[in-house]
Amino acid sequence: MTINNYAKACADPVNNKCPTPPTNCNDFCKACDLYVNHIQGKTGVFTETSERGGHRLVVPIAPCRGVEDWKEKKCGGEDIWDHAWGFAGGPDFGLAVNPVQRRSQHQLHIHIAKLQQGLLPALRDIAKNKDTSWTPIVCNPKVATKCKVDKKATTSGLQAKFIAANSPSAAKPFQVAYGNSANEDNDVTVVAQPLGPGKGVVVLRANDRPAECFLYCQDVCQDRCT
Repeated sequence: MTINNYAKACADPVNNKCPTPPTNCNDFCKACDLYVNHIQGKTGVFTETSERGGHRLVVPIAPCRGVEDWKEKKCGGEDIWDHAWGFAGGPDFGLAVNPVQRRSQHQLHIHIAKLQQGLLPALRDIAKNKDTSWTPIVCNPKVATKCKVDKKATTSGLQAKFIAANSPSAAKPFQVAYGNSANEDNDVTVVAQPLGPGKGVVVLRANDRPAECFLYCQDVCQDRCT
Protein backbone atom coordinates (compact mmCIF):
# COMPACT_ATOMS: atom_id res chain seq x y z
CA MET A 1 0.00 0.00 0.00
CA THR A 2 1.53 3.33 -1.00
CA ILE A 3 1.01 6.52 0.94
CA ASN A 4 -0.67 7.89 -2.16
CA ASN A 5 -3.35 5.17 -2.01
CA TYR A 6 -3.54 5.57 1.76
CA ALA A 7 -4.26 9.29 1.44
CA LYS A 8 -7.12 8.56 -0.98
CA ALA A 9 -8.60 5.76 1.12
CA CYS A 10 -11.21 8.00 2.70
CA ALA A 11 -12.37 11.06 0.81
CA ASP A 12 -13.66 12.76 3.95
CA PRO A 13 -12.67 10.73 7.03
CA VAL A 14 -13.90 13.27 9.57
CA ASN A 15 -17.43 13.02 8.17
CA ASN A 16 -17.16 9.29 7.47
CA LYS A 17 -17.45 9.61 3.68
CA CYS A 18 -15.57 6.97 1.73
CA PRO A 19 -15.27 6.44 -2.02
CA THR A 20 -16.66 3.30 -3.68
CA PRO A 21 -15.22 0.82 -3.04
CA PRO A 22 -15.09 0.43 -0.08
CA THR A 23 -18.44 1.33 1.47
CA ASN A 24 -18.20 -0.32 4.89
CA CYS A 25 -17.05 2.63 6.97
CA ASN A 26 -18.13 3.04 10.56
CA ASP A 27 -17.74 5.60 13.31
CA PHE A 28 -15.10 3.59 15.14
CA CYS A 29 -12.74 3.11 12.22
CA LYS A 30 -13.38 5.74 9.59
CA ALA A 31 -10.21 4.86 7.68
CA CYS A 32 -12.13 1.98 6.13
CA ASP A 33 -9.66 1.18 3.35
CA LEU A 34 -6.69 1.15 5.71
CA TYR A 35 -8.33 -1.14 8.26
CA VAL A 36 -10.75 -3.32 6.29
CA ASN A 37 -8.60 -3.96 3.21
CA HIS A 38 -5.11 -3.98 4.69
CA ILE A 39 -5.28 -4.76 8.40
CA GLN A 40 -8.34 -6.89 9.12
CA GLY A 41 -7.59 -10.59 9.28
CA LYS A 42 -3.84 -10.23 9.75
CA THR A 43 -2.30 -12.20 12.59
CA GLY A 44 -0.14 -10.89 15.40
CA VAL A 45 -0.43 -7.73 17.44
CA PHE A 46 0.60 -5.19 14.82
CA THR A 47 1.20 -5.06 11.12
CA GLU A 48 3.34 -2.75 9.00
CA THR A 49 3.12 -1.45 5.47
CA SER A 50 6.23 -0.80 3.41
CA GLU A 51 6.64 2.42 1.48
CA ARG A 52 9.16 3.48 -1.10
CA GLY A 53 11.85 5.74 0.19
CA GLY A 54 12.07 3.89 3.51
CA HIS A 55 8.83 5.32 4.93
CA ARG A 56 6.76 2.77 6.84
CA LEU A 57 3.59 2.71 8.90
CA VAL A 58 2.90 0.50 11.91
CA VAL A 59 -0.79 -0.04 12.58
CA PRO A 60 -2.73 -2.07 15.21
CA ILE A 61 -4.60 -4.96 13.60
CA ALA A 62 -7.77 -4.08 15.53
CA PRO A 63 -9.84 -0.93 14.94
CA CYS A 64 -8.20 1.83 16.98
CA ARG A 65 -9.42 5.30 16.12
CA GLY A 66 -6.24 7.14 17.12
CA VAL A 67 -4.00 8.45 19.89
CA GLU A 68 -7.02 9.43 21.95
CA ASP A 69 -7.63 5.68 22.46
CA TRP A 70 -4.02 4.67 23.09
CA LYS A 71 -4.83 3.13 26.47
CA GLU A 72 -7.21 0.62 24.86
CA LYS A 73 -5.54 -2.81 24.93
CA LYS A 74 -6.29 -3.43 21.25
CA CYS A 75 -4.41 -0.24 20.37
CA GLY A 76 -1.18 -1.63 21.80
CA GLY A 77 -0.47 0.93 24.49
CA GLU A 78 3.10 2.17 24.80
CA ASP A 79 4.42 -1.12 23.34
CA ILE A 80 3.51 0.02 19.83
CA TRP A 81 6.51 2.39 19.99
CA ASP A 82 8.93 -0.51 20.50
CA HIS A 83 7.33 -2.46 17.70
CA ALA A 84 7.66 0.55 15.40
CA TRP A 85 11.29 1.05 16.41
CA GLY A 86 11.95 -2.50 15.23
CA PHE A 87 11.51 -1.19 11.67
CA ALA A 88 13.85 1.77 12.20
CA GLY A 89 17.34 1.63 10.77
CA GLY A 90 19.34 3.40 13.48
CA PRO A 91 19.68 6.59 15.52
CA ASP A 92 18.95 8.80 12.51
CA PHE A 93 15.39 7.41 12.37
CA GLY A 94 12.33 8.75 14.13
CA LEU A 95 8.80 7.67 14.97
CA ALA A 96 5.92 10.11 14.62
CA VAL A 97 2.17 10.15 15.20
CA ASN A 98 -0.49 12.76 14.43
CA PRO A 99 -3.25 13.81 16.86
CA VAL A 100 -6.90 14.18 15.89
CA GLN A 101 -6.70 17.54 14.14
CA ARG A 102 -3.55 16.71 12.14
CA ARG A 103 -4.35 13.27 10.76
CA SER A 104 -6.19 12.49 7.54
CA GLN A 105 -7.29 8.99 8.60
CA HIS A 106 -8.87 7.60 11.77
CA GLN A 107 -6.83 4.45 12.41
CA LEU A 108 -3.87 4.75 14.75
CA HIS A 109 -0.65 4.59 12.75
CA ILE A 110 2.96 5.33 13.64
CA HIS A 111 5.18 6.77 10.90
CA ILE A 112 8.75 5.40 10.72
CA ALA A 113 11.41 7.05 8.56
CA LYS A 114 14.71 8.89 8.70
CA LEU A 115 14.52 12.16 10.58
CA GLN A 116 15.05 15.32 8.62
CA GLN A 117 18.81 15.87 8.88
CA GLY A 118 18.33 19.43 10.05
CA LEU A 119 16.42 18.18 13.09
CA LEU A 120 18.95 15.56 14.21
CA PRO A 121 21.59 17.94 15.69
CA ALA A 122 18.97 19.60 17.90
CA LEU A 123 17.70 16.26 19.20
CA ARG A 124 21.27 15.08 19.81
CA ASP A 125 22.02 18.25 21.78
CA ILE A 126 19.02 17.65 24.00
CA ALA A 127 20.06 14.02 24.54
CA LYS A 128 23.70 14.89 25.27
CA ASN A 129 22.70 17.65 27.69
CA LYS A 130 20.02 15.46 29.25
CA ASP A 131 17.48 18.27 29.10
CA THR A 132 14.61 16.73 31.04
CA SER A 133 12.27 19.73 30.82
CA TRP A 134 10.47 20.83 27.65
CA THR A 135 13.10 22.69 25.63
CA PRO A 136 12.20 24.93 22.65
CA ILE A 137 13.51 24.01 19.20
CA VAL A 138 13.33 26.54 16.38
CA CYS A 139 12.96 25.15 12.84
CA ASN A 140 12.35 26.71 9.47
CA PRO A 141 8.79 26.32 8.17
CA LYS A 142 7.48 23.87 7.33
CA VAL A 143 9.75 20.87 6.67
CA ALA A 144 12.22 20.64 9.55
CA THR A 145 15.40 20.88 7.45
CA LYS A 146 17.15 23.47 9.62
CA CYS A 147 16.64 23.44 13.38
CA LYS A 148 18.40 24.53 16.56
CA VAL A 149 17.83 24.44 20.29
CA ASP A 150 16.88 27.89 21.57
CA LYS A 151 16.01 27.91 25.26
CA LYS A 152 15.05 31.58 25.08
CA ALA A 153 12.47 31.08 22.34
CA THR A 154 8.98 31.94 23.52
CA THR A 155 6.96 31.35 20.38
CA SER A 156 8.39 28.08 19.09
CA GLY A 157 5.80 25.47 18.15
CA LEU A 158 8.32 22.70 18.89
CA GLN A 159 9.57 21.44 22.23
CA ALA A 160 11.56 18.36 23.16
CA LYS A 161 12.76 16.66 26.33
CA PHE A 162 15.19 13.87 27.24
CA ILE A 163 13.94 10.81 29.08
CA ALA A 164 16.42 8.38 30.63
CA ALA A 165 14.90 5.19 29.24
CA ASN A 166 16.34 2.15 27.50
CA SER A 167 13.57 1.85 24.92
CA PRO A 168 10.88 4.04 23.34
CA SER A 169 8.07 2.35 25.27
CA ALA A 170 9.89 2.83 28.59
CA ALA A 171 9.84 6.58 27.93
CA LYS A 172 6.00 6.38 27.84
CA PRO A 173 5.62 8.82 24.91
CA PHE A 174 1.82 8.67 24.85
CA GLN A 175 1.62 9.46 28.56
CA VAL A 176 4.24 12.22 28.24
CA ALA A 177 2.55 13.90 25.28
CA TYR A 178 -1.14 13.15 25.83
CA GLY A 179 -1.63 12.02 29.40
CA ASN A 180 -5.28 11.36 30.14
CA SER A 181 -6.65 13.89 27.66
CA ALA A 182 -5.59 12.97 24.12
CA ASN A 183 -8.09 15.24 22.44
CA GLU A 184 -8.09 17.43 19.37
CA ASP A 185 -5.95 20.07 21.09
CA ASN A 186 -2.94 17.80 21.54
CA ASP A 187 0.31 17.91 19.62
CA VAL A 188 2.17 15.83 17.07
CA THR A 189 4.56 13.46 18.86
CA VAL A 190 8.00 12.51 17.53
CA VAL A 191 10.12 9.88 19.30
CA ALA A 192 13.82 9.32 18.66
CA GLN A 193 16.93 7.70 20.12
CA PRO A 194 19.45 10.15 18.58
CA LEU A 195 22.45 8.78 20.49
CA GLY A 196 21.54 5.17 19.75
CA PRO A 197 19.55 2.43 21.52
CA GLY A 198 19.90 2.32 25.29
CA LYS A 199 21.18 5.91 25.51
CA GLY A 200 17.95 7.63 26.33
CA VAL A 201 14.89 8.73 24.38
CA VAL A 202 13.95 12.19 23.14
CA VAL A 203 10.26 13.02 22.84
CA LEU A 204 9.32 16.03 20.71
CA ARG A 205 5.91 17.66 20.63
CA ALA A 206 4.83 20.04 17.90
CA ASN A 207 1.72 22.14 17.35
CA ASP A 208 2.66 23.87 14.12
CA ARG A 209 3.05 21.10 11.51
CA PRO A 210 2.07 17.47 10.78
CA ALA A 211 4.20 14.48 11.80
CA GLU A 212 5.37 13.87 8.23
CA CYS A 213 7.23 17.20 8.20
CA PHE A 214 9.86 15.83 10.60
CA LEU A 215 10.62 12.73 8.53
CA TYR A 216 11.91 12.03 5.05
CA CYS A 217 8.90 11.16 2.96
CA GLN A 218 7.81 10.91 -0.64
CA ASP A 219 6.34 13.95 -2.36
CA VAL A 220 2.73 13.04 -1.66
CA CYS A 221 3.13 13.57 2.09
CA GLN A 222 5.68 16.38 1.92
CA ASP A 223 2.95 18.34 0.14
CA ARG A 224 1.32 18.64 3.57
CA CYS A 225 4.35 20.60 4.80
CA THR A 226 4.52 23.36 2.20
